[in-house]
Amino acid sequence: MARAFLTLLAAVLLLRMPAAAEPDAPSEALNLQEAFVRVAAKVKPAVVAITAGGAPGAAASPYEPAAREPEELFGQYFYKEPPHRAGRADTHNDGRRVPATGSGVVIDPAGYILTSEHVVAGADVITVTFPASPGKSFFGSVLGRDKGADLALVKIEGAKGLASAQLGNSAKLRAGEWAMAIGSPFGLEQAVSVGVISAPRQKLPIGQGQYLDVIQTDAAINPGNSGGPLVNLRGEVIGINTASYAPGGEFAGIGFAVPIDRAKPLLSTYKK
Repeated sequence: MARAFLTLLAAVLLLRMPAAAEPDAPSEALNLQEAFVRVAAKVKPAVVAITAGGAPGAAASPYEPAAREPEELFGQYFYKEPPHRAGRADTHNDGRRVPATGSGVVIDPAGYILTSEHVVAGADVITVTFPASPGKSFFGSVLGRDKGADLALVKIEGAKGLASAQLGNSAKLRAGEWAMAIGSPFGLEQAVSVGVISAPRQKLPIGQGQYLDVIQTDAAINPGNSGGPLVNLRGEVIGINTASYAPGGEFAGIGFAVPIDRAKPLLSTYKK
């Protein structure tokens, strides 16, 4: 009888014991969300909007035009524009260059900015604005270019205490790592999109050759994002956004960025 009682008591106690702790999925999701928020808040003050045109006061386009035919670099489907923007319509009737709008990222408080070369190519006037600080705007000049990598280093004068982004290491990127693209797609400043590294190094066909050493990501990269940073969850710049695959004229989940390690020789050559 006593044995039966002890068995019943043990069963009751087992039923009343709390279940083994399970991962708190909502908390983990919130932690990831807060990580994205922290990265955006950290990097956005260093992300700029760039207007590159032929004369002061010229009206800016809502987003970068077909910018020196990016399909020459990435194939006919990259950055395919709507019908009214297609082709080489990148000059006014009087010969002035239609202003291109893109993005950039401050990589030194002294006013050094990385951007895409096709954003500033052929520009007489480069205007750099800081969307995170309304009214903050400077003229810039191109210090150096790496046309093969579609990179340019812009310098602005008269700026002090600029927020700057930290450069990361793109050599050890792995497929599946989180990535955040920040910039001004279609002129919508300070826009953030999140995805993963789809493949750390891609070979893209260009005619009979290949364009080497780019990062493929599914973070949304659209016209106007060019020159903006691709960052990791530590807020480090791992790439400079340059193009997307858009066979229907819209983002198709395949974007490309130039690895930040490719920019470091350019920086060491011109940055003093």
